[in-house]
Amino acid sequence: MESRITQVGEALRIDTPVPLAGRLFGLPFVLVGGWLLNTLGGSIGDVVRGDAGVGEMLPGQLFLLLMSAAFLLPGLALVLTQHHAVLDRVHDSVAVVRRFLFVRHTRQRRLGAFARVRVAERIKREKEGADTVSYDIELVGPREDALLLGLADSPAAGRRLAAEIARYLALPDEARGSQGGTQPRESAG
Repeated sequence: MESRITQVGEALRIDTPVPLAGRLFGLPFVLVGGWLLNTLGGSIGDVVRGDAGVGEMLPGQLFLLLMSAAFLLPGLALVLTQHHAVLDRVHDSVAVVRRFLFVRHTRQRRLGAFARVRVAERIKREKEGADTVSYDIELVGPREDALLLGLADSPAAGRRLAAEIARYLALPDEARGSQGGTQPRESAG
């Protein structure tokens, strides 16, 4: 689950894949929503053919429509989620974009607000078994405010991605600097 960097014109695009587990979590919602929508279609077909009256079917059809949307929309949002960041030196901007189906959330900031690139180790404590470790590639401002750009599975991959971003932005890279590597950070598990 490592981020990919591509050059798009003068900009640098960092695509972060969504974990398969997150996508699979949305699949049951899509299946239940689809089944409810199929049931709604059959109910509407009964009314059109004259097998049932509109008055007796309308409350059930409205309920099926509501429940179909309640399952289908969140399920599709989980299955089709996308995340990427765009670094643009020409426009002095960085945009982090999260797309959930029809909803697009963009967080845009000036590149001048950041002083360096760092790789932060994220440790997710598990109740039983081994801890999960990932590496966040972040732009960091002078007051230690960080903007997540991408993820890596290993410290070497994180340092490689951070070095490429730092080279593009002409910023210091903590992975090559005096701190010599990653900084640990725990996340709630």
